[in-house]
Amino acid sequence: MSLIYCTTILLIISISLFYIYAKYKLSYWKRRGVKTPPTHLLFGNFKDLLTLRKPAGEVMREIYNSADPNDPYIGFYIFHKPMLLLRNHDLIKQVMITDFEIFPNRRFGSTKQKDSIGLDSILSIKQPRWKYLRSKLTPFLTGQKLKNMLPLIEECGKSMLKFIENLLTNKFVDNNCEMKDLSSRYVSDVIASVAFGINTDSFNETQNTLWKNGKILCLF
Repeated sequence: MSLIYCTTILLIISISLFYIYAKYKLSYWKRRGVKTPPTHLLFGNFKDLLTLRKPAGEVMREIYNSADPNDPYIGFYIFHKPMLLLRNHDLIKQVMITDFEIFPNRRFGSTKQKDSIGLDSILSIKQPRWKYLRSKLTPFLTGQKLKNMLPLIEECGKSMLKFIENLLTNKFVDNNCEMKDLSSRYVSDVIASVAFGINTDSFNETQNTLWKNGKILCLF
């Protein structure tokens, strides 16, 4: 009887301590005056995602829409980890552009073994590699250069739209289309036009050398 009694007491104490710990962790934003949607004691705001009821995009959309229309941001939690979702255009611009060097690191959930290419992206690498890579890329991606690239990118988009329209209207052509194939053709044309100054049409040129070799590089 004493063993059962001690076990029960320990269980009650453990649950009570976890409850106090969880409530304290989930009050992080409240203590700082930041609004949050209702949270789950264990999963935070990601219960529906972790239980596979909803995709991540829908969960984030619901968190975004739970804020008042004029709120510049809203807090949320992944388990007990506090996160901040920015909703104001000027605030996003300040974080992503003006004060970008203060916020260089990104939360990336994958590992080097699972996604070695994705983790080497400028959007996911962390200091000090981020600073080195950004210094190399910045001269090629200035505002004026991006503005000059836009017409070339739009022209490639027109070729893709014509290809899709042809699939929908031509009864003698199989209208099934693999999205990976479609996007790889578009990306190939954009890279050829923007990076090399070459006009290609991967949607109609079946023997396009750049696109064929690009597909081989993407076989991973």
